[in-house]
Amino acid sequence: MSSQYDVVVIGAGVAGILAAILSVKKGKSTLIVDPQTEAGGLLKTYSPNEKLHFDYGTHLLMETGIEELDNILLRDINADWERFDYLNSGHFVNGQLDTDTPVLNSHSLSQELYFQGSYELIEKTGHRAQQYTNCAQQLEQRFGSTFFKTLFQPAIEKLFHTPTSNLIPNAQLLFGLNRVKAFDPVSTRSLKEHPELSDILAFHSHTEGKSGRLSFYPKKGGIGQWIEQLINQYKQLGGKLKLGHKVEAIEVLSGKIESFIIEGQRVACKQVIWTAPLFPLLQMTGKLTTSGNPPEMLDSHLIHLLVDQAPQTSMFYFSNFDPKYDHFRTTLYTNLQGQPEDNKHRVTVEVFGKGNKLEPEYGAHILNELKRCTIFSQSTQLLGVFMQTQRNSFPIYTHSFVKQRDEHFQIAKEAFSNIQFFGKASGNLFFMNDVLLDVYQRIDFA
Repeated sequence: MSSQYDVVVIGAGVAGILAAILSVKKGKSTLIVDPQTEAGGLLKTYSPNEKLHFDYGTHLLMETGIEELDNILLRDINADWERFDYLNSGHFVNGQLDTDTPVLNSHSLSQELYFQGSYELIEKTGHRAQQYTNCAQQLEQRFGSTFFKTLFQPAIEKLFHTPTSNLIPNAQLLFGLNRVKAFDPVSTRSLKEHPELSDILAFHSHTEGKSGRLSFYPKKGGIGQWIEQLINQYKQLGGKLKLGHKVEAIEVLSGKIESFIIEGQRVACKQVIWTAPLFPLLQMTGKLTTSGNPPEMLDSHLIHLLVDQAPQTSMFYFSNFDPKYDHFRTTLYTNLQGQPEDNKHRVTVEVFGKGNKLEPEYGAHILNELKRCTIFSQSTQLLGVFMQTQRNSFPIYTHSFVKQRDEHFQIAKEAFSNIQFFGKASGNLFFMNDVLLDVYQRIDFA
């Protein structure tokens, strides 16, 4: 049995779904294929029962500022969704919780280190190098030696599990580590008028420097509802979907992908949108020049907690950059959605690792860490723990990783004339709105 489509989209994450919607809007017969049984990639909601919902990390929607695109993405956002004009977030570093900004706070340092770092940061103005060979060199030039060694380096090496000198420049952007909180609010506003310092210093509150764009989160349930809305929109437009179906083989003729073999069935196509990792594409088509292995990635462990008390903070989420703690980002659903009727408060905590397995008692350990960060009171009791592991979900931006990624991209680009790459396949974008904008601006159905 065989079938034919104008466009086959590989990957049912947000990049693939948006590409497919744009395709059917152009009148193209379109099929999305993904080996997972649920669409959305990391934008899923785990529901152990009908009353409990946990996201796969911290995910909120935000307007893109492009009317046509927002009309697609936010078409079904209604009164059942919360609206926020800023995101109430913070961070923990050097044993201190900052509930005003997600940016590393230099005031967490000793007075001696703070003054030394502040001096170095200002002294470098007008003398910063513009080219760097690695992330460590870039950050030391950008923030000075003291702030780099006491703030940025420990945070980055905790998250990437890799020396900063082994990472490419801008690797830190994956975790939003591009500015520092220093001086006082008034001085910062004045210093940020200097173009060079504007990109280095952060405002002292998340209510300053707002983008003017609204963010959204469902009043009940989780972010997976949005993926369901997009899939329903796609189907209403006539799009087809094969979830839980694996591509077994790819047929290529004269530099074009002619068809896919999907669970024994041939699916022919005129054009391909590839949003999954490139390694399987190159492997199945015999385009890998070396045996090689897939690029090394971080595992993301999701520890979902159910506790008997509300957080002691109003933050929606916060990031822990302190290497003395295992956890990274924590989502506090009570602060996003309001007080639960049953007084059972949901929390999702992200921990990065490399191939490690979590023990059943790890949930209690994470709650104790949150208590030490003063997120919850010492009397807070654990009511339930649900743990998930997403293998190979975060890239480690080493030089070898990027070299292999770029080589694979170039091989795929030159090998096939009827394919476009987005999302994980393009490799250079990670944040959701950046990925969505890239699809909208570059996709071509000519």
